[in-house]
Amino acid sequence: MPPGTTTVTHEQIRLELAAQMKAGNLPFTPFRSTPGTRLFTETLYVVHMPPGVTVQIVSAPLPDLFSCVNFGGYHDFGQYDPQEVCKFLYDDQGVPYYQYDCRTLGSPFPFAVMPDYSQSACGTNAGYGTRFERYTEVVDHEIVETITDPFSNGWRNTCVADSGRGEPITDVCDYRRRPDAPPSKHFYAPRHTYSAGA
Repeated sequence: MPPGTTTVTHEQIRLELAAQMKAGNLPFTPFRSTPGTRLFTETLYVVHMPPGVTVQIVSAPLPDLFSCVNFGGYHDFGQYDPQEVCKFLYDDQGVPYYQYDCRTLGSPFPFAVMPDYSQSACGTNAGYGTRFERYTEVVDHEIVETITDPFSNGWRNTCVADSGRGEPITDVCDYRRRPDAPPSKHFYAPRHTYSAGA
């Protein structure tokens, strides 16, 4: 980020991660889940924002969302080397005359974004306990949520309706303080339990 940057958008983060992969500055370890399908990455990218930088999620037509005001962290995915792919209708000579069903396809990569907790409101209004306890609670949650739902098509519970799909499975975690930590070194981490039949 250029010096003096105070706000960065979700889209800027997503595009910068893809650009850094393409430049070879970040690893992109691809695999195919099925032969002939798109490449996916086995790497999870966690972006930690420096102090004084707010993350903005532009969500038009709804109001924009801001880190430490509307969220304490989040996860999403981007596209490495995205390309627009369309279907075409052809005339009798095989010349395309109409394109439709265009979509951007690339190799998806998951990422999580963590605002600064050392000096921001996130350290006092997200989660429980000290700034460090709140940070560990949220970063753990986002990492597990990204693993179980990396491309917004993963495990979901049926407790709360979210566009009819439920919510990510970790949104119903049972938060527990680690009992063996010294009093000044406590941190929070959710207990993640999954049914083998789920």
